[in-house]
Amino acid sequence: MKKILLFLAAKYFLLATIVFFYFTGCFHSHFYKPEFSSKQTSVYKSNKLAKEILLKKFTVSEILRFKRMAKDGLSPGEIKQIDKALRSRLSRKDYEKIRLIFRNKF
Repeated sequence: MKKILLFLAAKYFLLATIVFFYFTGCFHSHFYKPEFSSKQTSVYKSNKLAKEILLKKFTVSEILRFKRMAKDGLSPGEIKQIDKALRSRLSRKDYEKIRLIFRNKF
């Protein structure tokens, strides 16, 4: 008899706990996902798009070379060199996308 009462008490305690957490929002999907503002989401999507476009047309070593060039600032000659590389490898549509992404970023 004690085992049955103990089992029922544990069962109802578990049920009460589940109901409590459900109504306090702990089991809702937003509890487990970090919340992003629309601006953060659009920045994430634009960064992802830029990476996809650039990695299709440039090797990683070329992208790293551009990154090293930009580390201490870009001279007008370096800007022209990067612009020439982008224009020669990217379609006009992709070039405009990249230009808009980086214009909005900086």
